[in-house]
Parts: sequence; structure tokens; C-alpha cells
Amino acid sequence: MNVEVRHADRTCLNEKAYVKLVRKYAKLKYKLIISFDDRIKAYGQYNFDPSKRTHVIKISPKRNKTVQEESLDKTVYKIKTVDSNGEKYQLISTTLHELKHAIQKEELGEAFWNKHYSAATDIKNKGLADFYSECEAEARI
Repeated sequence: MNVEVRHADRTCLNEKAYVKLVRKYAKLKYKLIISFDDRIKAYGQYNFDPSKRTHVIKISPKRNKTVQEESLDKTVYKIKTVDSNGEKYQLISTTLHELKHAIQKEELGEAFWNKHYSAATDIKNKGLADFYSECEAEARI
């Protein structure tokens, strides 16, 4: 498996150690590109390019420097900046989450995109629960 990491200098991660970690957990057949992209709004994003047979993971360095904290009554949300250790944790956990999607894609093929939605039955907000596919729920676990 070929791993390419782009813009690792935008993070606090050691690139060699990061690639070693990715190789340990990602037993993939196809090429993997991980890009640290400031333009995405989510923590991470996974896609598969069928023409190039390449897994593409984009991770937001900016978003992974923050954590959302909710108040005790769960009505007020506050965004807090994390320290460098928290940032490393966020980047690695986001990477592992997106790698799980790449593994699911290789195992399921086209069925990965068609897995049943509304799979997160324990979410109180049913409107949000509609967005959780079986693969997303599995990756979050």
C-alpha cells in the first residue's frame, strides 16, 4: 500500500511516526492520500476516487485544534482550543475514523455508499439520526 501525506507541516505531528501509524492500521489494497486541508469544515472527510483507485482523506488542522463543549443543561455549546497533546489526539483519532471508512469501502465495495441510514437509533434528535449510516455508526464506535 502506498501512503502519501500532504501538508503535514500544518500540524504538530511527526510525519514519519504518523505514516508508521497509518501503515499499521490501514491494510488497504489501493493508494491512500491523506491531506491536511484548511478548507474543510468538518474534522475529516473520506472519499474514494474510482478512476485513480485511490482513497482520499482530508483532515482539517484548524478544526482538530478545537473541541466543542456543551453545558450541563445541554443548551449552550462552547468551542475551546486544545493544547498540542489534545491536537495530536484529535488528529490521530480523526485519521483512524477516516481509515475505518477506507477499510469499509474496500470490504463492501459499492455497497459502502448504499448502507442503511438512520442506523443510530439512540440519538434523541431523529433529524440528525437520519444522517448516520451503518458504516458511520460502526466507524464512530
